[in-house]
Amino acid sequence: MKVFRAGWKVMVMVFSLSLLVSCGGGGASPVPGGGGGGNNGDPLVSEGSSSVPKDLGTAPLTYAGGSVGYAGGKSFYQFKTARAGSYVINLKTPSIRLKWDLVPQKSDLNGTNDIANADNIFAGTLTDVVATAKNLDGDTFYYLEVMDYSPSGGTYTISIQLADSEGSINTPIVLTPDGSSHAGGIDVVYGYSYYKFTTAAAGSYLIGIKGLSVPADGESWTIYSDSGFLNQVPGASCNTNFIINGDLVCGASNLPAGTYYLKVINFGLAPTSYTIAITPDGIGYAGTAVTLNPDTHATGTIYNNELQYYSFTPVSSGTYTITLTASQDISWGLYSDVTCSTLVKACSYGGYPVTNMAKCTTGNLPRQTYYLKVTNNATSTGSYDLIASGQGGSEGAVGDPVVVAPRAPLAGHVAPGESSYYTFRTETLTNPSPYLITLTGLTVPPTAYWISWSLYADAGFPIMNEIAYCSGHDYLGNIVCSTNEGGNATAVLDPNASYYLRVTGSNVATYLTYSVMATPLSGETGCSANGTCYNFEGNSMTPFVAYGNDPVWVTASPSGTGGAGSYNAQSGIVGKNQTLSCFVKTLTGVKWVSFSSSTQFGTGTDELDFYIDWVGTSFMAAKAWTGTNAWERVVFKPSDSGAHTYGWCHAKPDTGNVDNNAWVDDIEFNY
Repeated sequence: MKVFRAGWKVMVMVFSLSLLVSCGGGGASPVPGGGGGGNNGDPLVSEGSSSVPKDLGTAPLTYAGGSVGYAGGKSFYQFKTARAGSYVINLKTPSIRLKWDLVPQKSDLNGTNDIANADNIFAGTLTDVVATAKNLDGDTFYYLEVMDYSPSGGTYTISIQLADSEGSINTPIVLTPDGSSHAGGIDVVYGYSYYKFTTAAAGSYLIGIKGLSVPADGESWTIYSDSGFLNQVPGASCNTNFIINGDLVCGASNLPAGTYYLKVINFGLAPTSYTIAITPDGIGYAGTAVTLNPDTHATGTIYNNELQYYSFTPVSSGTYTITLTASQDISWGLYSDVTCSTLVKACSYGGYPVTNMAKCTTGNLPRQTYYLKVTNNATSTGSYDLIASGQGGSEGAVGDPVVVAPRAPLAGHVAPGESSYYTFRTETLTNPSPYLITLTGLTVPPTAYWISWSLYADAGFPIMNEIAYCSGHDYLGNIVCSTNEGGNATAVLDPNASYYLRVTGSNVATYLTYSVMATPLSGETGCSANGTCYNFEGNSMTPFVAYGNDPVWVTASPSGTGGAGSYNAQSGIVGKNQTLSCFVKTLTGVKWVSFSSSTQFGTGTDELDFYIDWVGTSFMAAKAWTGTNAWERVVFKPSDSGAHTYGWCHAKPDTGNVDNNAWVDDIEFNY
């Protein structure tokens, strides 16, 4: 009993002395959160306070003298990060059970706003108290609160070291988009690393994360347009599926100049290190696309999930064949605007019989700048060859047709199943006139109705407003029609007006070339100078000969003629009971014949008949005119290149008036 009392007194004295020393030295406070000084090796002394935390310096760091002074007591610390990133906080070799919380503000101490925590409260044995504080801001103070969960105070060593992840939302690691490499890394499941880069010019960029120490383990990256990493740039992302040989490389296309924010994510079960580089692609953003010259090859390398852009300006309007040859699945789209929002044509890989290319025809393009977007749909990087060729295509376009000068042949062409577009302006004549529109020198069989022309008065070439059409050919396969021929009987063209011609190669298996020409068929203009012309200006019917026994045709100089001269052929006066007055000529190799004619038959039954063979057989006439007709010009085609007799006859089927006349002028045979 005496021993016990003596021992108790000693313990009280020791406790009192300790309390006095503690109070006098500013050590542990009996109230959690109270102030405390250094421990001076005394494990019963807590450190710092919520208002004045103990400063540990700049992390990464190790502090071996950590302690908390009593059961339920707390120690408070602060440290500053050397750079942004994740940090491993470890209270190593603790002598007690404890818990730590990391908070971003001093005012959060003794609160619940922790951003990381760890404890060994329920561990079977005393273990290190370790956890990762993810993506702390750089050059920033953080606050560590340690609480004792043992019956007595204890000691520990504080270790705060950099983890694999780097950067934070507020202070991302700055990268330079010039191809230079940066050594980086990322923590385990849902580890993040944050970066930012600024592009001086618009363009496409390659984001390469290479040498992944744990490849294909759930790594991915995404680019954002805002510093909060909230607004993803469309199409600017890359995931595990694109990792090849430990490299995760994808393109970020269509980036205007500006600052961008890059987040790398690890969904895997192990941390990984890598090098990261951002490299200008050189195959630019749509606004600064690389120029692709017509009929010139361009080659490039395209990374998985990448877009590349070219600008393309046709030298002349028409169709172009764009061929993209590659070893992997890539495609192209042609757009009429710099933002690549108005699609003109799209072409997929393998859409052509040769499977290693995307080859398609554009359709008829007006002359302007277009934008060609090349897309890599594969999970691999590959090279390609690109060309936009105008060879073998059609020409002209709605809004930009090829100009044809009247009476002047123009070399033209049309591709299978396509159309070529032309325009011509009519001559300044006194009256509206039909025109002869010809497509000659065609590379089609003479019996093939594979090509045709349509005429419009509207620059939009609307099919419902077609005013003339022709698919009729001569024996050589030339398409030869006048605008007032057959079903086009009313199609006369106004003087000094624009008209629009579409040539269509429907059901054609090959590329077609031809010479296109528009010639006025007018009594004012006469022969076209493209054939052999007989205009009677020598005041002679030579080389024509009379046919029949009735009065012959003669040359005359009436008040009006079919052309610009003074003479024409005038029918003889066919009297009562006289039935036929003709002049004829037999020729070989004629493709078509045109002439001007006029009649003044009054109310009788007289006719002016034109024949190709069978002269005088009225029901075999190619055309007959009755009544009174002003000068007009017409065209006719023989059936073959053989010898044919061309005849003009004034016929009188009855015994009517004898003062009726017919006139013919400017007979032109085209060979």
